Amino acid sequence: RRLPVGVSLAWLAVVLSFPFFGALIYLLIGELRLGNRRAAWAVTIHEPYQNWLNELRTRASVEWATEDLAAQQLSQLVERSGGVPALPGNCLELLPDWEIVFQRLIADIDAAQRTCHLEFYIWNNGGHADEVLAALIRAARRGVICRVLLDDVGSHDFLRSNAAAELRAAGVRMAAALPSGLLRMAFVRFDLRMHRKIVVIDGRLAYTGSLNLVDPRYFKQEEGVGQWVDAMLRMEGPAVEPLAITFLEDWVLESAESFESVRESGDVHPMRPRATAPVQVIPSGPAQPEQTIERILLSAIYLARKELVLTTPYFVPDESLVKAL
Repeated sequence: RRLPVGVSLAWLAVVLSFPFFGALIYLLIGELRLGNRRAAWAVTIHEPYQNWLNELRTRASVEWATEDLAAQQLSQLVERSGGVPALPGNCLELLPDWEIVFQRLIADIDAAQRTCHLEFYIWNNGGHADEVLAALIRAARRGVICRVLLDDVGSHDFLRSNAAAELRAAGVRMAAALPSGLLRMAFVRFDLRMHRKIVVIDGRLAYTGSLNLVDPRYFKQEEGVGQWVDAMLRMEGPAVEPLAITFLEDWVLESAESFESVRESGDVHPMRPRATAPVQVIPSGPAQPEQTIERILLSAIYLARKELVLTTPYFVPDESLVKAL
């Protein structure tokens, strides 16, 4: 593989400096391995979802004449790399306070009539997270189809807790993404995780952002790191559909449900514009061959003319990003 020069040199230095230990480290985390069986299954189920996403192009188009030229160029790059078009007519609400996020989320779950789909890296018991659990139980008991997809490492304790058992007993369907274990470490990269944060309710509204399903007052406070600062976006409009499709493909990949049954009960349907904001959903992760996020970040940096603001908890720039900055 044509890795960046800096990455290749770094691995060579590790392997040559520590002949046995360095090679072992490379075998554990040097290759992009998610399992051959899982990779084959992902290819098998992807085509109908890609066709579903392609349908979006025929429904609406953004009036680029009223938008910035740089936005149009970035949108074209994303569509050619990932296949998801920009969709106009969305209503966006930025929720920068975690308490407000939980309040709105719980209220929306309590108002759900058909489906509640949640996908998170971490679910940690305690505080407002327990209130979300109670809201899901109430929803499932009144007949709402509830699906919860959690990363097997990030939510390891929760998935094996009494709280998760309560959800399953109430009828909430749960699945673990990228199962972990000592035996699997020899065949797959245990450090490659599912980091998505997506909530879709009734196929009509969605949340996405950086907040895991944790109450910052209770999460890892024994480590003395303070409280996490996160933001979430609440969205209504046509762009909810590609977020819902992203969740459903992840769900079929990790659960025993078929594409047909999930789409039938997934409650995903074309939505009419509710406002004016164009939105483009960009699914990414180790399973995607195209490094779309990296490409769009580099393009955005080069297109910047007046100001560039970056906000991230993890800043490990490669050579291309350093040069762009």
